[in-house]
Amino acid sequence: ENLWNDAKKAQIGVELAEKDLELAKQTLENSSAIFSGSLLSSAEKVAQAEKGLDAARNNFTSSKKLLEVQRESLYKNAQNSMSNAFIITRNARDFTDETFGITETNRTKDDAFENYLGAKDPALRAQVEKSFSTFNAEYTTMYTWYYANIVGKTDVSKETLQEGLSRSLTILEHLRDTLHLVSNALEKSIASSNFPESDLNSLKAKTTGFLSGIELVILDQNGNGVKGSMAAIDSFDANYTMKIQQLQDAV
Repeated sequence: ENLWNDAKKAQIGVELAEKDLELAKQTLENSSAIFSGSLLSSAEKVAQAEKGLDAARNNFTSSKKLLEVQRESLYKNAQNSMSNAFIITRNARDFTDETFGITETNRTKDDAFENYLGAKDPALRAQVEKSFSTFNAEYTTMYTWYYANIVGKTDVSKETLQEGLSRSLTILEHLRDTLHLVSNALEKSIASSNFPESDLNSLKAKTTGFLSGIELVILDQNGNGVKGSMAAIDSFDANYTMKIQQLQDAV
């Protein structure tokens, strides 16, 4: 909800900036009209022209400030999107590792149900482990990069944000592939006295929940989410130069 509110405020800022731009254009037209068929004295024409110039300059200043506020809001949303991506990625990673006992941390744990996971198709477990290992290596590298370049930084550049969003998207997509394999393995699992149907269904539900959460983090709209943030930053940069130039032209 907070992300959505930030994006909404940014959109309002854009709308105000566009209104200021239209006002600046109208001011320019009005100033030009002063010198076209007007019966005003030269002094009056100059006074009105100076008034119009002041208005255009004020519009330029206020509109530029609003655009900068929008940029800051978009960058903040991008950082929040990466933070949300890391939260769900970490949780899904731990869930997969603890369930299938893939890393050294969890491999030696004596979980009575592990022998029943994917028992109907043992090859699926090998696929889960291979996919997880690839994802986990990327996650570990990205985790280090994220804390070195994003966390605690007050002035993160556009280029750094774009790199972080791109790398986050890659990790999320690879995690999604891993969780689909997890889901397939769970469907091929066997319930038993050591692994009740209720426990198996609980693992299936958690996997589905993680998959839904990943889709939300990737595809959230209104300038949020990883893809939403990437698109919003690209769109802002494409329009920023044009809008500033139009305001300068009006002045």
